[in-house]
Amino acid sequence: PSAVAASTYSEAVYPGGIPNVGFSAEWSLHIQPYFEAVGVKARVGWGDKECESNYRAHPHPLGFLSARAHPLFDQWWQLRSLGAYVDQVNVPTFISGTWQDHAILVSGTTELYERLKVPKRLSMAPGGHTWIYAQPALQQDLLQWMNRWVKGAHDGIDTQPPVTVYWETKGDPPVASWTTHYSSWPPTSTEMQTFWLTSAGTLSATAPASAP
Repeated sequence: PSAVAASTYSEAVYPGGIPNVGFSAEWSLHIQPYFEAVGVKARVGWGDKECESNYRAHPHPLGFLSARAHPLFDQWWQLRSLGAYVDQVNVPTFISGTWQDHAILVSGTTELYERLKVPKRLSMAPGGHTWIYAQPALQQDLLQWMNRWVKGAHDGIDTQPPVTVYWETKGDPPVASWTTHYSSWPPTSTEMQTFWLTSAGTLSATAPASAP
């Protein structure tokens, strides 16, 4: 999984409580129906005798309209939040994402990785939605991961640091200039720091005085 949300509400459809109409409408009303139709055409071409009738018997998902009917984070959204279920994942998981993803906030990717309780691996890179797949090193990691957990091959992936960050990607397709590796995420050396926004539009490490 890549570019995956812990909360679809706060990370994709209503970030900051503001409806992200462009993304959710494009995905629900154009991208999803398009790939459904492409998939049906392919399966029919392969000789599937039931796919087309099943496709026509079911209405298109109306995720955008359903989401617009739930502007607040209510039970409808809670039931659809992966963050509520990630503790139940019981298969080894390779998760990835990009820092400047234009479709979904990156916070969900790192949160889900941190909360997974199974053998896991994380790769992060600069760039937009799905750009991380251009990294040859990631493709090799994915292959090793699948060989290990699908085929049962002991190819050394277990002995490598589980977190990889690709830095300063260049070119087309973009390839990382260098990488760093960590035993966990956030890195053990991380120090959390709170900043406050001042009236001058700057950030301060000092809390403001209480209002009179």
